[in-house]
Amino acid sequence: MIAASVIVPTLNRADLLAGCLQSLAAQDVPAGDFEVLVVDNGSTDGTAALCAEAPERFGLNRLAGLRCVVEPEPGLLSGRHRGALEAKGGVLVFVDDDIVAAPGWLSALLRAFDDPRVHLAGGPSVGRFAVAPPEWFAHFQRRDPWGESCPALSLIHMGHEPRMVEPHFVWGLNYAIRRQTLFDLGGFHPDCIPARLQHFQGDGETGLSFKLARGGHLCAYAPGALVEHCIPASRLTLDAFWRRFFYQGVCDSYTAIRRLGAVPPKPEAEALAQSSLAAHHGPGRTEPELSRIHQGYAQGYLFHNAAVAASPALLGWVLRRDYFDYRPPTLEPGAAERIAALREAAQ
Repeated sequence: MIAASVIVPTLNRADLLAGCLQSLAAQDVPAGDFEVLVVDNGSTDGTAALCAEAPERFGLNRLAGLRCVVEPEPGLLSGRHRGALEAKGGVLVFVDDDIVAAPGWLSALLRAFDDPRVHLAGGPSVGRFAVAPPEWFAHFQRRDPWGESCPALSLIHMGHEPRMVEPHFVWGLNYAIRRQTLFDLGGFHPDCIPARLQHFQGDGETGLSFKLARGGHLCAYAPGALVEHCIPASRLTLDAFWRRFFYQGVCDSYTAIRRLGAVPPKPEAEALAQSSLAAHHGPGRTEPELSRIHQGYAQGYLFHNAAVAASPALLGWVLRRDYFDYRPPTLEPGAAERIAALREAAQ
């Protein structure tokens, strides 16, 4: 019986995917206990060739299997859900294609599920930086009593002792969940949508984590389940951080609209944007370049809020019960053009 399915959505990042697959082949879990499922979101690089040669190149043929399926619908959500539907394991482990897993990573995650009360598990993710981070990067690192993190780069470390944690401390690059629980709770929300379709962006695994918390499902932090997140130089620029904050503003607007069941009026949305920024990212800085990054969050939040207000079809998309039938809606005549103008004004 396959204990776990490791699901790796990918798009045109064959070089990074190779490092990820090599680390998965080196896991200390017994042969045949897990499978690796690569979900290709329409790559035009060497991804298909890599998947064909990976079993022999990395020794992945000792596993229950490496499979690659093509999912043409754009966005991370379609890759995650296609992987879940194709998977054979009782535990679904979602990773990003730019992680390198420690040899004991998967066994540490699976041990967490020895407790039948645990429905979700994750572990630390630390940075593997291609270049030294700039001095201003320190502003975006958080240190809390429970550990340290950098949400903008999906880095988190909560110490070296196993513990139960709130589900929102498990992030999508290192996210293990019982298969039945994923389907019972309605799966993930839209995530990593192409920029031209960013109005369809949701809050990814965050929405699922909220449902886990409301249901009282236990979540485990497994310190041995460590992954390194590969950070290229291109992600350590001020413009890249601005885009990441804009994206997060869109995500949080989506979360707020789902919670309210409606689009808040603009003054209320502006207040929500500022309060959410302060809660999640701390106080802004006065330096113009760092202040611009923080402003990017509010710009993304208000762009999404205005876009949903401009389209009843988009509001219906935000409020959907689940996204297993993942096809973004057709917007009303003229709505796409209005939303494109809103995006241009926001950026």
